[in-house]
Amino acid sequence: MLSTHAAGTTSVKGQQPGTRNLVTSSGETRSQIFQRLRSECVWEDAERLKEQVRIECRSRGETKRQAGIIAWDAIARAYPVADAVTWNEFVSRSLRAPGISTAEDVNDESATLAAVWSVSMQLLGSLATRYTEIADNCAPLLAAVDARMSGEPRDAMVVNAAAIRHVVQIMIDDPRRFVSHAQPLFVAYESTGSPYSDSVADELRNLNQLLELSLPLLDESWSRVTCWLWGPRASDVTEHLTHACEA
Repeated sequence: MLSTHAAGTTSVKGQQPGTRNLVTSSGETRSQIFQRLRSECVWEDAERLKEQVRIECRSRGETKRQAGIIAWDAIARAYPVADAVTWNEFVSRSLRAPGISTAEDVNDESATLAAVWSVSMQLLGSLATRYTEIADNCAPLLAAVDARMSGEPRDAMVVNAAAIRHVVQIMIDDPRRFVSHAQPLFVAYESTGSPYSDSVADELRNLNQLLELSLPLLDESWSRVTCWLWGPRASDVTEHLTHACEA
């Protein structure tokens, strides 16, 4: 367990003081990883993972030093530097659902198209913070959203907050089931052939493609993402990501 003894320095219990400067597989030192994950409000979760890996390594006969190296590398891989810019690009658009729904879709506390669209954007933004698979492939969707919004009034289809909260809880409880519900909703939209409806169809097609890409990530480590962005320190995380995006 790490503890701070002086400004800018940390030590690791049971290890030599100099180990804080050892470089991990991510290129960061142990001290840098600790300071970063503490600022991102995930150090407690990362430390549990590190200890679990260390114990597993020792049970396999690894030396104390080698177990420490493997354990620190494990959290470096599991908690890469957050992509705050891409997160913000999704979140900043997430309240502007396509104007193809009824008033009930915007105001009702149910899993209707507008709320599902909004939460899908939040889901992809959250995954983009840690996974390059999402961040590196989001440009077509974001461009399609911007193209669609350029043909709408600025206040078009701002989704009701209560509806979003309702759907967010569904997504947190079972993200794969949420995606399986969202994709058919988006597929069911039929373009009438106007320039606006064509841009909406293009947007929803790109959204579904990115949701499909997200499925293996949800199976792999959803608990780490959901605890981070929707856990008890969610407001601290949001503030951290906002500042990181502005830096």
